[in-house]
Amino acid sequence: MSQLIQMRQRIRAIETIKKITHAMQLISMSLHTRLQKQTVSRDAYRHNLLDMLQIASQAKNNPKIDTHQAVINNKQLLIIIGAQKGLCGNFDAEILRFIDHNSISGRDQTFSSNLITYEIICVGSKKITQELRKRNLNIVQEYSNLKISSLASISHDIFNFISKNQTNYQLVTSFNNKSETFFLNKPVKTEIYPIATNLSKSKNNPPETNLISNYSEYIWDSSPQEIYTCLLERYLNYTVQSVLFDSLLAEQAARFRSMDTANRNASDLLEISYRDYNKLRQYKITKELIELSAAF
Repeated sequence: MSQLIQMRQRIRAIETIKKITHAMQLISMSLHTRLQKQTVSRDAYRHNLLDMLQIASQAKNNPKIDTHQAVINNKQLLIIIGAQKGLCGNFDAEILRFIDHNSISGRDQTFSSNLITYEIICVGSKKITQELRKRNLNIVQEYSNLKISSLASISHDIFNFISKNQTNYQLVTSFNNKSETFFLNKPVKTEIYPIATNLSKSKNNPPETNLISNYSEYIWDSSPQEIYTCLLERYLNYTVQSVLFDSLLAEQAARFRSMDTANRNASDLLEISYRDYNKLRQYKITKELIELSAAF
């Protein structure tokens, strides 16, 4: 009898876990859909912003987009973005493996005898932050509350930090997961600063010759240089926000897949547990009937 009681308790526990995983699966799907709806408008904003950047650069007689200032030291800033919550599979582990693949350590030997010193901004994952502290990397800022409501404020803080210290860094890059499809995430490395000179040559942007002939048709309330500088700041801010957004989108997809797998496993385990429970219960009933028959 005690075995039946234990099996009933186990079945109830599995049913409770299944309800939780199913609820988290629905929440992740809802958040992913909410974020996915913003991707079309974000892509349109990026393309329009790049178009205006190219037009402003032509108006100020500088066809190349380049904000890189001379940096004496070899210091680099890395923005590493992980999962804000757990239960999303190997989401953080993939980022750590990707960092190892890029040979990020306290100091790296590179061209000739120069040494690269890394400073880190950690966003989202406490697991990644703890692992990087073990490697004695210098973490200058840490954000552990990455979510939809805090996305804008975190990206604005990081943008302000980069703007104030951009002359101190040779390079600013980000490491984050990005969804190639709903069922596949891939770690990516994005160069945030300096802004690449070939951004305006994206295949989705109009040809440069068309922009040269059209920039004179615009009425400039401010000088083209001021507009160009303002647009560069907006693009830098957008780039920071974009990598955070991509990581959030990939995190929700990863959590949905993880909870879907857990839900399926719970269903299989329930089926096995119900079958074993019924077998044991039938065995107990049969045994009692045999004992009663023997007594008569």
